Amino acid sequence: MNNYILTTKQINCPSFSTHLIEGLRMNGLTGFMNRATHNLWVLLEEDRLIKYHLLNNSYSDWYPSHVSNSTYKPLIDYLVKEQQVHTLFNKPL
Repeated sequence: MNNYILTTKQINCPSFSTHLIEGLRMNGLTGFMNRATHNLWVLLEEDRLIKYHLLNNSYSDWYPSHVSNSTYKPLIDYLVKEQQVHTLFNKPL
């Protein structure tokens, strides 16, 4: 990990709040568990944010400042443009 800037969101992560960035840089099982905990926390936080913005009809305004993944952004752009993004959560799995 190179220069890493912590955001307020990341500081709320259990791994960061307990071990700071050094915990993610640790070797062995401890480092692996810290990174796994952080990755799960990030995934759950992303899920929470997406659902929040979909339920509040603010997803279209919110996602451009949040999504930077060049792989998925064109797909999300298309779904938002076609007003289909809400259907992602309305279909049973």
